[in-house]
Amino acid sequence: VSTVSISSDASNIAAGSWTSKTAYFIRESGTPKWIHNTLLRVLSVDLNQNGKFLVMGDDEFNLYLFNSSSNDTIASFKALERIRSVSITENGQYFVAGGNDKKIRLFNNPYYQKPAPMINKESEWSSNTHGALREVDISFDGSNIVSGTLDNGNIALYTIDSNTPVWNYTANGKIETVAISK
Repeated sequence: VSTVSISSDASNIAAGSWTSKTAYFIRESGTPKWIHNTLLRVLSVDLNQNGKFLVMGDDEFNLYLFNSSSNDTIASFKALERIRSVSITENGQYFVAGGNDKKIRLFNNPYYQKPAPMINKESEWSSNTHGALREVDISFDGSNIVSGTLDNGNIALYTIDSNTPVWNYTANGKIETVAISK
């Protein structure tokens, strides 16, 4: 297992593996409700608060948004390099992704209010970062996004309204993880 996520009420669990699988569980069963296979390892998964939406990034440069109850792909995006980190708002309206292509991307969930499948979705905005992204996180309401880079230890804070960082901070060394208050 390379990554895990759990819904706020602990009723839904997602896990990504080094063996190229994303598994979705409900709390009542230790058997996956569904498994999504990829060609390369899964690097990041995140569930929204009630577990309705699952976002996943992999080593094959893919970003997927799933309807968790059915394993249907709602949206997908192909980056130029691996997707190292994903995060989704608690209500599932927005999700972010970042990785080795040195970009952070914000997406609007096409299924948030009504079904509107958008495969190969374009991001609402993207921003170049100071290095390969290791981690991204989005706040509960989606108003703020934080990112951390591997190359030069840069931490940046964004608002949902702009792809220009509110601030940047350069630490000494690589940033392995970041978090923003929910």
